[in-house]
Amino acid sequence: SHWTAVDKWCTAIALLGIVLWQIVDRLPEMPFGLNGVMIGVGLAQVSGLIGTVPMWKHVWNNPYDESSHAWTIWAWSTIGGLLAVSEWTFVNAAAPVTFFIIEWNTCWIMFYRRKTTPPPKTS
Repeated sequence: SHWTAVDKWCTAIALLGIVLWQIVDRLPEMPFGLNGVMIGVGLAQVSGLIGTVPMWKHVWNNPYDESSHAWTIWAWSTIGGLLAVSEWTFVNAAAPVTFFIIEWNTCWIMFYRRKTTPPPKTS
């Protein structure tokens, strides 16, 4: 498949975030109570969100390419992830919150576009 400029930029930024995460993960305590782990987790989540943008673009343009059943099940499963957070710290909650945002937004985009876009014609 063809990579668009958005695909390339989002992939590059996501990869940069992963590299920075590996660098800052080894840093000692910093001002404001921050540490390398917190910054690394934040960078990892931002990288994941940025890396999702091309998929959201694809779902917006082609809402029937994805399985609505699979995405709905996955989205509902993220609530279990949120409920499983035993201590609501940034490090503990960042990934479940990020997954919740990604999956529910994907479902919203897909179902909204399916309501506003006719299904593709089959031959």
